[in-house]
Amino acid sequence: MLTAVIVAMGLLLRDLNTIAPLITMFFLLTYAMINVVILLKQ
Repeated sequence: MLTAVIVAMGLLLRDLNTIAPLITMFFLLTYAMINVVILLKQ
């Protein structure tokens, strides 16, 4: 939901290049947290 809101705001502003790094960091942090959880569970 948060990502959808960010993308919608970017599309309304007609400048997706300014928001792309934020979306990328969101997904990279999500991926990293999943890896940390898996590492700690083992």
